[in-house]
Amino acid sequence: PLRFRKCGSSIAAWLPGFLSVNWVGTDGEIKLVSPTVPNQNAVGRKVSEHPVPEVREAFARSVNAERESSARCEYTPLIDLYQGGRGFAVYRAVFNRNGVVCGVLNAAFRLNDLLEHWIPGERDNEHASYAVLDEYGQVLYSTSPEALREPWPLSSDLTLHVLDETWTLRVGPTDAWLEAGL
Repeated sequence: PLRFRKCGSSIAAWLPGFLSVNWVGTDGEIKLVSPTVPNQNAVGRKVSEHPVPEVREAFARSVNAERESSARCEYTPLIDLYQGGRGFAVYRAVFNRNGVVCGVLNAAFRLNDLLEHWIPGERDNEHASYAVLDEYGQVLYSTSPEALREPWPLSSDLTLHVLDETWTLRVGPTDAWLEAGL
């Protein structure tokens, strides 16, 4: 458990948005989390009983992998995380020496933290604002209120394919930059 905890803590320090790596028993119960803070709330929860069907399905596909060579990472759509916030989880079966699944590694990622790291915010970019929208036009993330306007003058959209979902990255000039005459 000590090596497991050190691993999760070092990944969390290195990768913004990464919340935890968890050990999940074959019964779906989260047994061990790393780092412990802020993930302790997940210990004892059963992903096999999660209220979102796609979470249960991703875990089931992982835990039911027949052999290590065909096992793959399974992921959820955006969900409300046990640790708080919106994000997604990834599951990967772990096999013992006899080739039998003995548990599942689970990683949780908080969307806002990931996007804040990868998309410049207002303090980093005085000329542009950004918004990420899901396939239904719901805002997943924005750097400023102007990024939420419809229509947004001079903005451009880029289609992103993330987690089997289609998102839109919308980029446009800030009001201050427009008022300054670009």
